[in-house]
Amino acid sequence: MTVTGDGHLLLDKLALSLRQNREKYTIVSTFSTKRCVPIIHKSKHEKAILSTKTTHFCLLFNTKRVPILALEVFTYLLFYKDKIEKLVYVSKADTTGLDPERCANIGPFVSEYLHSICELSIETLLKRLKFRREVRKPNEEKVFEKSFRSRTQYLLNVLEQKASGKKTYLNRDDRDYTLGQQLQFLGLDPELLKSRKIHVKLVLFTRSEGQYLFPESMKNTGKHILDGNKLLKWWLRNVDNISSSWNNCRRYLNILNHDEREVNRYFKGLSNLWKYGNVYDSDQEEQKAAIFKIPLLPDDPKGRFLEHLVVEGRSKKVYSNQYWQELAVRQEFSFGAVVGLIGVEAIVEERNDSLFQNLAPSELRKLTELVTTKDYSDQSDWGDLFEELQSLTYLKLFHTLGKHTNDHNKKARTDDHKEINTLLCVRKKAKK
Repeated sequence: MTVTGDGHLLLDKLALSLRQNREKYTIVSTFSTKRCVPIIHKSKHEKAILSTKTTHFCLLFNTKRVPILALEVFTYLLFYKDKIEKLVYVSKADTTGLDPERCANIGPFVSEYLHSICELSIETLLKRLKFRREVRKPNEEKVFEKSFRSRTQYLLNVLEQKASGKKTYLNRDDRDYTLGQQLQFLGLDPELLKSRKIHVKLVLFTRSEGQYLFPESMKNTGKHILDGNKLLKWWLRNVDNISSSWNNCRRYLNILNHDEREVNRYFKGLSNLWKYGNVYDSDQEEQKAAIFKIPLLPDDPKGRFLEHLVVEGRSKKVYSNQYWQELAVRQEFSFGAVVGLIGVEAIVEERNDSLFQNLAPSELRKLTELVTTKDYSDQSDWGDLFEELQSLTYLKLFHTLGKHTNDHNKKARTDDHKEINTLLCVRKKAKK
């Protein structure tokens, strides 16, 4: 299924980062939501009443139907009785090195897309989420049962309904409840859903790797290889742009094995709202163990270390300062690589955009497996990817003309592509 760029605000913004051409670019923009276990360990009385995980997957093709860029992002919604929290985790971002003309200005494209993900509304994210049957209506059955003289009489009534073919005995009704009503049945304060503003944390972990989403793409000569230092600076500029319009915004950077003075040097040229530290300690609750503050995220070294502490039996004894000190000396961080932990928290106004296609989890899984199992150094393997995606009847392909002028694109390539042509890439070996 193909869709043109008319009526999609985000698609129009993304087109500004694509060079003008007579042919159209193609964007795959999907997400899928499901329930998940809580990502932050809490005591029983503080535990979230509902936790959801949304997987976002974006893929960009140039005008010649060659894949250029892919993003994988996770959005976690944590519903408590008195608050709602959103955490957006940038999991993977990768380029193929198959775009020698550099038709896409990668930085602005990534910034616009992540900005829209952070502002995507709760209603949109949970639209296809299936609530448990008992949550679909208030607990009225006990009240109904008490209207009978005895439980025996009540059970006889149930049997009569079964015999007559009626389904009211199933303790459910077929009325459609709004998302707000369903969450209210779980115990959420209904006033929280009336506000279009939500507390959001945007987090990412920068470390150079050769490839994440495009196997064997590091063999492509067009894939520029950077060290972790330049990669971190690239992400800082983009995160600074992403959060520039948000209210009550606080930005944090922690570089493992670097002191505060060294970290502060990375803030040159950015807004003045950056601080040394991390977004998980911003609540100033120093008396809580790290496991009660730091989330368990996919393929994240922070979470792996928390699991290690659990195995050692020290999870509730290690507090924030000690946690970060011990994390820094772990083997994966002890070889001199620049490892950046970027976090932003702000109050964000929710919006909707029809560019995001909501898929079933199985549909999204099939899509990502199709994209991430090719050999991108061999055109005979990845060359039919576009046609294979077209054959997925449930998938929408969004098409748009580029709006980047040549002069503007030339400047953008100087500012952006000079430093990076892949987002998570291999660190160069230091010269001896």
